[in-house]
Order: sequence, then C-alpha cells, then structure tokens
Amino acid sequence: MQETLKEYENFIWKKLFNLFFDLVVSKEKRKTLYLGLCYCQISRLFGVDEIPLAELKKCLKKYLIDFDNYPWRDYLLEWEIFYLRDGERNFIKGKEILFYDPTPDSAFSIDSRYGFMKHTICQRIYKYWSFVERFKKSFPPQDSKEFFDTVVEIFNYGLPREAYLLLENYLPVIAKEDLLLYRVFRSLTQLGYLIESKDYPNADKELEVLLNLLDEYKGYLKPYPYDFHKLEKDLNRMSKYLENPRSKLYPPLLKVFKKKPKQGFFKRFFSFFRKTN
Repeated sequence: MQETLKEYENFIWKKLFNLFFDLVVSKEKRKTLYLGLCYCQISRLFGVDEIPLAELKKCLKKYLIDFDNYPWRDYLLEWEIFYLRDGERNFIKGKEILFYDPTPDSAFSIDSRYGFMKHTICQRIYKYWSFVERFKKSFPPQDSKEFFDTVVEIFNYGLPREAYLLLENYLPVIAKEDLLLYRVFRSLTQLGYLIESKDYPNADKELEVLLNLLDEYKGYLKPYPYDFHKLEKDLNRMSKYLENPRSKLYPPLLKVFKKKPKQGFFKRFFSFFRKTN
C-alpha cells in the first residue's frame, strides 16, 4: 500500500513540475491552470471533493472564459488527475473525456487515487498562479547567471522542490566553472524540500552537508552575487530547531546582491563633498 501511494505521489510531483516548467517557459500555458484553480476554490468554499460542473462553468466565467469555447477536454487529458461523473457510477476518465458531452448533472473532481494529495495540488496551483504573474525573466535562460538567479527566485518563493528539479534537469548544460555553485544550490534546494516534506532527520543530514560546503569553499563562492554569509548564519540557527522541531519550519531565503550603478565623476565628487561636511 505504501509503495502504491509513493508511486502516486511521485506521479503527481512529476505532473506538477512539468506544468510549472511549461508555465515558466510560456505564460500562454497559464490557461491550463484555470480548471485546477476553479476546482480548488469551489472545493474549499463548499468543503467538498466533488463539485457540480455547472459551478465550474460559473467560476471560469469570472475569469472571462466561455466554457463552450475553452479546450477543457484537452486540458483535462493533459492534467490526467481529474475525472468527470455522469450519474451515480458513470465515471469519465482518460481519452473518454474527448468524446463526452456534459449534462446538467455532471460533476468534476480529483481522481480518488490522488485525493490524499489534494491539499498539496491546490497549494501548488495557487503558488504557480501568483509566481507566473510576477516572473519577468526570459526562459530558457541566456547564461549561467540568469539560470541560477531564476533558481534562487523559485526557491525563495517557497517552491524548493521545483527549484531542485530545475537544477537536476539543467545539469548537462551548466558551465564547468559553475559546478561548485550547482552543488551548493542542489544541497540548499534539497534541504528545502526535505523541510517542506517534514523529513527532519534527512533534512538535518543535508544541513550538515550544506554547512560543510559553505565553510570549505567560502573563498570560491565569494565572487558570486549571493549572500552566503547570511545564509550560513541562518542555517546554523536552524540546526537547533531541526533537532527538536515543535512547529512548522521553513528553509531560509538566499539574498541576491544587486549591483549598484556606477556613479559619474561629478556625482562621486558631490557625494564626497557632502560626507566631509
């Protein structure tokens, strides 16, 4: 039973990551989120797992989407985690959705196999929605710096697993001189999702690995525009709580240094003049 649940969990995370990656690459893919977004909102509002399709249509209308002209069948097939019900026991899943014409009694829900992850799915959908709204970088990134900055932005937004999987997928194209930074970020994002999963014993082990990396390669990491000094202090502070966690923990954020614009001669002169007076 546990192995089956683990398989389902891995399947959901893979689905979510693929969706997230598509959203980062193209904001047009945001349209696929509306189904999940409306389902989660209505399900939470009424406290039910299965919602009337009529309510889903009303919700989509709020986002200026006409259900009849919305390619919902294609999106449901892409998601693979929802089903439709027509009548008491007539469940419509998979390719059957392509040929199904909804009735006034049609209902919509998450497949019962993945019901135990409903909260996670909905939380991710909300976060993906807000992240894509504010994400301004181009993707795929143009260089290593842009790539690592994107990983940091995703991690700091509370999506450590997505940041970790992004690193894993891009390992073959990371420049040789940035492999140490990759190791640090891989350890940090892994620590993040272990904490998110409340796997505190393994998180404690990963924390030790990360602190050793930061200490041993302090000099090599100095040229990078990230505040590893503050991160190390935050991690040392966290280690006390990991040993005996009493409340939910969150991984520390990684600050990115912003380069100050160079001042011209006269600005530097007047700045110096003001300081000396």
